[in-house]
Amino acid sequence: MKTIIYAWRFLVRLKSYTIINIVGLSLSLACCIILLRYINSELSVDDNCVDKDSVYGVKFVLDGVTYGLSIAELDGLDSMYVDKRYISGRAQLTILEQDYVEYEGERYIMNGIVADNEFFKIVPMFKIGSDG
Repeated sequence: MKTIIYAWRFLVRLKSYTIINIVGLSLSLACCIILLRYINSELSVDDNCVDKDSVYGVKFVLDGVTYGLSIAELDGLDSMYVDKRYISGRAQLTILEQDYVEYEGERYIMNGIVADNEFFKIVPMFKIGSDG
């Protein structure tokens, strides 16, 4: 008990030393918390990825304009250039917005997505419908 009383008297006598210690401890604790949160987010970023050893690039065409990766046949050597040797597969995804389906002579508005088999190797999804 005497040790606590001596420590209290010392802290009260040297107020600037006490303030510097408290501020330093709080800053170091805040830095530790930020560092732990960063490490946790970096370790959990690939939790939902099916194949963590592969790299996937996304390329899409919107109204005739290509966005995303440049492929070797395009002869474009920019920062997103990918050599054809490293491309193991290509998936195609078509978005159908405000399309029509005819059923028994009636036209119905449909919003849908059409994908090929390569797409489902990259992005696992369940499908609703027939296998035929």
